[in-house]
Amino acid sequence: MNRKRPLRYVDQSIAKVRDTRRGIALLGTGGTIAFAFLSAAMHSNRPFFEPLLRVLLPYVAGRNGGSRYIYDPANYGFWAWMPLLFGLVLLTTCLIFVITKPATDRRIDKALWQRLEPQARGAPLDPD
Repeated sequence: MNRKRPLRYVDQSIAKVRDTRRGIALLGTGGTIAFAFLSAAMHSNRPFFEPLLRVLLPYVAGRNGGSRYIYDPANYGFWAWMPLLFGLVLLTTCLIFVITKPATDRRIDKALWQRLEPQARGAPLDPD
């Protein structure tokens, strides 16, 4: 017996952000701005963020929580630029999704119409 899983309920506010071009653009720009602020804060407040990196990076580097990764203070500049790089990757990804969304929506609509279109077989219901 092959049962299909039912569609899960998604809150409409989340669906609007996830499924619309405006929502994807908002997510991309908002995330990029947040990552840019984090990078700027890391560059300007090294005494605050460096202890956090010493504690958090070994847990991020190792899957089991605590690996043999040792933080090197000489690499702080690399870690301070990393959020900005993540923001640029997020912005590029969201930009690609915003540009290709109409074509993707048309392709999905076409596939759904072909699947749900009634297919007539046999004799017509109203003979002439």
